[in-house]
Amino acid sequence: MTDKVAAVIGIDVDPEARSNPTLTEYRPLETARWPLEDASVDLVLCDCVVEHVPDPAALFSEASRVLRQGGHLCIRTTNQWHYVGVAARLIPERFHQKLLRRAQPDREAQDIFPAVYRCNTIWKLRRFMSRAGFGKPIVYTHEPEPRYLAFGDWAYALGVLYERVAPSPFRSTIFAFGQKM
Repeated sequence: MTDKVAAVIGIDVDPEARSNPTLTEYRPLETARWPLEDASVDLVLCDCVVEHVPDPAALFSEASRVLRQGGHLCIRTTNQWHYVGVAARLIPERFHQKLLRRAQPDREAQDIFPAVYRCNTIWKLRRFMSRAGFGKPIVYTHEPEPRYLAFGDWAYALGVLYERVAPSPFRSTIFAFGQKM
């Protein structure tokens, strides 16, 4: 990927991100202000991040600050109204590691972060992005295979059935795209 762009800069609260082989540079995220200059990047990618952010307005403000005019914000996040998001909010945090170990045995314990779901609906994402200057954001849901339910054939079959009948507001993944105006 780095042969098509000048640089891929990763910012993250987790120092393990520095070992990401797709990055040309890692910068630790130590405060709410991102360690990037104003209007210095063309693309901001938030992949499975928004569900962990306690102050979404600050996230979108920072994305707008660091993007050049015409730059793009791309988001993939969990929908709080999908059964995974509902379960994550209903089940006490102390049980999350045990449940995720069962649902995703290959997932490392240090890769499990608290989720707060402050901006994890189609409507909230549109509102926060519009307020931060991202024009008319494109926000939609998607229902991939139910990998969280792969621990049992019956569970997986139920997940596939859900995938086929779930209305858009209840699908698992939200994609959002916006251009800085």
